[in-house]
Amino acid sequence: MVSRSGDTSQFFLDIVRKYRREIGELEYIFKQSFTSMKIIGAYDGDVNLKKQQEAYLASKTAEESRVYQYYLRRKVSVDIMIIRDVSGSTYRFEREYAEALIEILAAVNNFDGIRTLIIDFEGGAKVRKSFIDKAEQTSIVPLSGGGTNLLPAVRLLQEQVLKGKRRLLFLLSDGEINDREQAERELNDYCRRNQIEMVKITFDEEDKYGYEHTTIINLHRFLARRIIEKGATY
Repeated sequence: MVSRSGDTSQFFLDIVRKYRREIGELEYIFKQSFTSMKIIGAYDGDVNLKKQQEAYLASKTAEESRVYQYYLRRKVSVDIMIIRDVSGSTYRFEREYAEALIEILAAVNNFDGIRTLIIDFEGGAKVRKSFIDKAEQTSIVPLSGGGTNLLPAVRLLQEQVLKGKRRLLFLLSDGEINDREQAERELNDYCRRNQIEMVKITFDEEDKYGYEHTTIINLHRFLARRIIEKGATY
C-alpha cells in the first residue's frame, strides 16, 4: 500500500478547509434527516413530568382539560459505515476517495448520536476508523495498491456491533472486484438482516454493477439527494 500523504492530521485539516462549504451543506442535510420530533401532550404552563402524566390521564378518562402539544427533539441515533476500495485499479481516484471520506466524517463530527466506521479493502481489509475513534485522529490518506477482494471487508463489517436506529452503508469502489458476486451477495444479505441502507458509489466515468456515478465536487449533493429520498430516521 502506498500513502500519498506524510502528515495525516494536516491532510485531514486541509480537506476540511477545501470543502468547508460542501461540508456545511451536508451537515445541514444530516441534521434535517437524522433528527425527528416527538409530540408531547401537556397542560398549559411550564412543561414538566407531572403535567405530561396529567395530560395522559385526561386523554384516557375523556375529562375536559387544557391540554396542549409541544415537540421534543429526539436524540440522533445513526450508524454510518463506509467501505473504501484502495486496490491498484483505484489509483486514478485515490485522492478523491480520501477526500470523500473526510468530507463525510467532518459533516457528522458534531453529532453525538452519529457513529462512523471506515473499512479499507484491497487484497485484504483493515478497519481504518472504528465506531469509537475520533474523526480527527483517524488516518485517512490517499491509498492504492494490491488486489481487489471485498469479502474480507464484509467479514470485518459483520464483526461490528451496530447500535444506530438508522444505519447507512456507503460502498466506494470502481466495481472491478475479483470476488464481487459472492461478496455482494453476502453483503446484501447482511444489510437486509440488519436493516442497513446501502449506497454504492463510483467516481469512475460510467455506472456499472449497480454503482452510481458522482464526483467529489458533487458528492454532497449526491448524498443529500439519496438520504432525502430514503426519508427521515423514524
